[in-house]
Amino acid sequence: EKIEAIVKKALSYSLDRTDAGHGNLKYVWGGTDPHTGADCSGFTQYCYKHFGISIPRTSTAQRSAGRSVSYSEAKPGDLICYSGHVAMYIGGGRIVHAQSSKTGIVTGTATYRTILSVRRIIN
Repeated sequence: EKIEAIVKKALSYSLDRTDAGHGNLKYVWGGTDPHTGADCSGFTQYCYKHFGISIPRTSTAQRSAGRSVSYSEAKPGDLICYSGHVAMYIGGGRIVHAQSSKTGIVTGTATYRTILSVRRIIN
């Protein structure tokens, strides 16, 4: 399924996956390609775009993309939206995201900060 491929692609860029083989992928504000540096929304946009799915560029605009679902209904591939930030849900209460210039692209706990909305891009 396409959503599984999108999540797998996103996870392949995570720094804390030893099998990723991509090296030290970095966070770059305004960046849209994990190979040269991406910010949070550039990272999620890149992962979807790789599979021919267009989503908005900014985290604020991505907060309105697709359709809203509750966090309890979140499925891998959904966007988890925070104030000024966005991540991709990977299941089990976890996310993958371009977190900061200090950490780069990492996985973490989805509830590490207040969730504003969860967006389902692919039904």
